[in-house]
Amino acid sequence: MTLFEKSRRSLVREAVKRGDARLLKTPEVLMAPPVRQRHIWPAAVLEEDVPTMTVAVPSAPTQPTRVVPPPLPGVLPPPPARQAAPRANPVADMDLLLAARNGNLAGVQNALLSGANVECTESNGRMTPLMNSAQDGTCAVLFELLSNGARLFTRNNGGKTAPMLSTIYGRQAAVELFISYKINLEDRDNEGKTILMHAAESGYKGIIKKLLAAGADVDAEDAGGQTALMWAAQKGNLAEAGILIANRATIHKVSRSGKTALQYAVKGGHGDVAKMLNDYTR
Repeated sequence: MTLFEKSRRSLVREAVKRGDARLLKTPEVLMAPPVRQRHIWPAAVLEEDVPTMTVAVPSAPTQPTRVVPPPLPGVLPPPPARQAAPRANPVADMDLLLAARNGNLAGVQNALLSGANVECTESNGRMTPLMNSAQDGTCAVLFELLSNGARLFTRNNGGKTAPMLSTIYGRQAAVELFISYKINLEDRDNEGKTILMHAAESGYKGIIKKLLAAGADVDAEDAGGQTALMWAAQKGNLAEAGILIANRATIHKVSRSGKTALQYAVKGGHGDVAKMLNDYTR
């Protein structure tokens, strides 16, 4: 750019600065070359001119919403859907029954891990694993089964429960374990017998003492009106009858067949028991 051009541009700037239009009409300004203007595009135009790429992101599939109409007045809502029952595993069930019967703790644990039902039953007698273990008397197996949900008062075909079976088989440690679970000592089988009656009939004085200490009714009657003392006298169990008498069992109680404990002892030919009962009746 020449010096002459610079001077003319300075005149133009001066005329604009002063706001004097007469300066713009001078020959120097009229002969000045046009000032190159820098075109500024609007931001909106620039945004339209810039090519953009749109990436379509697939949205997650939405589940159709189930519209439940409100219940009509006086109409009960439909019952909830039933949960699918667990699949049966007869092989594991049989392993559990056998392991419980034999007092095999590891076998019981493995069978339960394999999906055995802790309340499965044998085809004959409806014996559960807990009942089998109650007859065996292994407390570790009993505790394992109870910890896995085995029910104490499930009954076999004779109406007997696991605590009754432990008593009949003389498993005192197992009976003590059941007592610690606060069992109903007055529960009865199909004949109306309580656990104490089974202990007196079977002749287990240690179990009788534990049951009496836990609060068992010494004068409870079965379906025939017989008491634990009558069952001990009928079977000739002298020591057991003595323990019951010492715990205030009623000697003169009469069964529905019209017999007392003394008469049951005489009928059974148990002279020692009859003598003891006769001495107490004087």
